[in-house]
Amino acid sequence: MSTYGFAILKLVVTIVAALSAGAGQDSRSIDDPGDLAEQAVKANPSLASMVKQIQSLGQKAEAAVKWNDPVISVEYSNVPWDTWSLGDSAMSGILVKLAQKITLPGKNELRKATYEAAQRVRSLALDEARNQLVASVHAIYWRLTLVRNLRNITGRHVLLVKQLEESARAKYTVGSIGQHDVMNLQVARHRLEDDLEDYDQQDSVLTAELNEALHRDVTTVIRTPQEFPDVENMTRMLRMLPPDRDLLNSARVNRPLLRLMREQAKEHRIRAKQVAYERWPDFTVWAGYRFRAQAGIDGGTDFFSLGLSVPIPFDYTSRSSHDSESQDLLAEARVLGASSIADKIAAQIQVHLSTMKRAAGKIESYESRLIPEAQRTLEMTLAAYQADRADFATLFRAELRLLDFERTVEKAHSSFLVNAAKLEAVVGSKLFGSNIVQEKKP
Repeated sequence: MSTYGFAILKLVVTIVAALSAGAGQDSRSIDDPGDLAEQAVKANPSLASMVKQIQSLGQKAEAAVKWNDPVISVEYSNVPWDTWSLGDSAMSGILVKLAQKITLPGKNELRKATYEAAQRVRSLALDEARNQLVASVHAIYWRLTLVRNLRNITGRHVLLVKQLEESARAKYTVGSIGQHDVMNLQVARHRLEDDLEDYDQQDSVLTAELNEALHRDVTTVIRTPQEFPDVENMTRMLRMLPPDRDLLNSARVNRPLLRLMREQAKEHRIRAKQVAYERWPDFTVWAGYRFRAQAGIDGGTDFFSLGLSVPIPFDYTSRSSHDSESQDLLAEARVLGASSIADKIAAQIQVHLSTMKRAAGKIESYESRLIPEAQRTLEMTLAAYQADRADFATLFRAELRLLDFERTVEKAHSSFLVNAAKLEAVVGSKLFGSNIVQEKKP
């Protein structure tokens, strides 16, 4: 067999193998994104830090209702400076004094309520952080799957282009094509090989980001599926969704961020009441016993005393009223902010839904029509090329078209699943089943 004939035969074998590539992967060796998200929620140190802050607020709430410790003081007073003797002056004595600060009724309860409100706000912030972390883990996982699948597709097409290049060189030696055709293939191969390096770099970045969320070594291997779920599974996911209005109503009830804003408004109202009451100062009661010694005609009778002290709040009333009004205004701001967020959520629901529907439609169109047609076109063009009934440029365009279509459908798969994860985060509740990772039907 001539060199030219051997190159053509090798090219046919390579293309047929590439078109049938994509063998199934043992699903048991795949890291499930739901399991990874659950691990991230348990292991992420930022969430653990928020838990400790919530517990700290709980301790402050308990401490707020406790009275201050009493104060005891002992005073050796009014003795002559030159003798330091109690019996030398009727004014001398040893004073033992016990004082207790008394908080106005209801003030400690308001202080506790303020800490409890702050605790509820922080707890909802924790829920929202968990919600966003789960969505982030899913999104990174599917972007990582996309990068690896694009790399696999590109790697297969690098082999195709190499064989095309060998065939072109064989034809060039017999004068069937020009040198520029060979150079075009060489440039295309170099471009695809450069893309492979980009995919390797993106794989490292996404793997590190996912492991960071999981709080483990950033180089830990993440096992992703070789193929995205079947389009029928995605269509089923869309059918599972309730109507748009129900999604919005669910978000208003379940989304931690909206509940957080409403709880912040309540917190500010409680703080307004507390600030208004704090302008009334606490008072201190005390009792003292003065031990005395006989001094001259003074028999040295001991003295007993009771007292009450109250701070004088100069200009404090005006200041507290402004502080209280400030808290009321902040409460109104939180209510308006929650309304604005609800509008954004409604828009985000439509964005994610429309993106998912378009992605599912694109997958259906490409997998059922465009890619099979592109594959048949490449096979037919190859047959015609062997018989010298098709030129090199036509064959080259057929190969690039198939590469573009395969990349497009992979991106549509990833877009669908990333937006599905974001939709769940927007609504604040689980919308789809956990068994999403599965191989395509043969």
